Amino acid sequence: TNGQRMPWQQFQQCNWGISPSSAIVVSHRRPKQLRDIYRKVLVDSARLFSSKNPSFQLFNSQPYQSNDLLFSDSAIDFNLLDDRTSYSNYLGNEYLSMLSRLYECPLRVLRWCVLSIYEKEKCRLMKNAFARKNIKPDIDCVSAKNAIECMSKIRQGDAHIITVDAADAYRAQRYYQLVPLAAEDYGVDMESNVMYAVAVAKRTDLTSNLWNLRGKTICSTAIGDLAGWHVPVDYLNAIKELYVTNCHINKHAGEYFGQSCVPGSLDYDYNKLKTNPRALCLRCYAKGSDYCSRSHREMFYGSSGAFRCLTEGRGGHVAFVMHTAVISNTDGRNVDQWARPLRAIDFELLCKNGTRKTIEAYKSCHLLRVPARVLMTSSLLPDLDRLYIWNMLNFAQQLFGSDTNKEFTMFQSFYEHPDLIFLDATVQLTRLTTSLDDYLGPDIIQLLLRTDPRMCNLASFHFLSYSILFSSFFSFLFFIFYK
Repeated sequence: TNGQRMPWQQFQQCNWGISPSSAIVVSHRRPKQLRDIYRKVLVDSARLFSSKNPSFQLFNSQPYQSNDLLFSDSAIDFNLLDDRTSYSNYLGNEYLSMLSRLYECPLRVLRWCVLSIYEKEKCRLMKNAFARKNIKPDIDCVSAKNAIECMSKIRQGDAHIITVDAADAYRAQRYYQLVPLAAEDYGVDMESNVMYAVAVAKRTDLTSNLWNLRGKTICSTAIGDLAGWHVPVDYLNAIKELYVTNCHINKHAGEYFGQSCVPGSLDYDYNKLKTNPRALCLRCYAKGSDYCSRSHREMFYGSSGAFRCLTEGRGGHVAFVMHTAVISNTDGRNVDQWARPLRAIDFELLCKNGTRKTIEAYKSCHLLRVPARVLMTSSLLPDLDRLYIWNMLNFAQQLFGSDTNKEFTMFQSFYEHPDLIFLDATVQLTRLTTSLDDYLGPDIIQLLLRTDPRMCNLASFHFLSYSILFSSFFSFLFFIFYK
């Protein structure tokens, strides 16, 4: 430890520390008489099958082409311990102190922001599962009514982390100074950090296509969601089906569609201009304060919720969802009551050229490839604390990332409440080392600037400011030259 080197034979003078030898342990429930028998068997075995016994040697694993099988090959005998020896007495205070330092985490608590009682329950289960494996930091579950409130809590230091879609991630960075930590990985061939935004219709509904959605009932993942709102609205605007004035994007889209379910449309945080039509909520399912909320409190929220909206009695003509929504909820893959009778063959994708394709053809029939959902945290959090959080998540997903884990599964949700905290389609989390702008790409950012009312207003303001500036400049030149 002083930077010098010594021959390997001088290990007593040159080492990192002294570790107690391996111990043979037994349950304290075993009676003393039985423990004494165990001790006698071990001592007699070491004596009878020592290195001098040609037929079998207790401390030799070479005949089995391995090392240290059952016992260390370097052992020569057993040192007996009496019944008063506890594990702490055996290990010693110095060694125990070293072990406790290894498990210490300077970030004592990770406050995870959740959007519903269902997410909070999963967060609680995740907290307990991590604690049982001594995964640090400890998790504290913080509730909020929607993603915007979570972003505000994170900026104020009342929470640390939230998982959001790409559009909310951009808002989190732009208005709340949040930064990306990790992204969901869906294992989609070689494009593991992408999804496909698609439009889905029933096979029996032959009148619906992307060119005649005026007055149609649509089911969207949520207002302000990239795949479920921004992408289809931008497409309709591009083909001149939708005409937007004064940045009232949501207003004109709501007037273009018929009665629909676009969760969160009436939430103030996503309706700053107060022009979103009530019709965007009329086909939603929940009651009371949960009605049309931008969280799992609304049954038709998210990709699976929007697909459910399409299939049920109050449903619509077209659902704007992620490509996994149909696949994961049909042909027996979802055991929830509403999904049991559904078959993928009964639904089709609406393509941008006016044709239709099967659900499996999403790579050639989609609206846009969109980035995976992102875990966002505060930019004020030190880099080392962000590393602690990532290490915790990375270690946890190795233990709880598999759907076969009976104790807890990170990427699986509850009965009739899919995609809690993470999308159920997630295979693993991958660390993001690039900026959010690089992760999203310029095309996605420009799309958001075109279709988000708040960003559109800012863009219009800057355009107007530059127009006034140039107009004033040329007026000044005219005055100089013609004075």
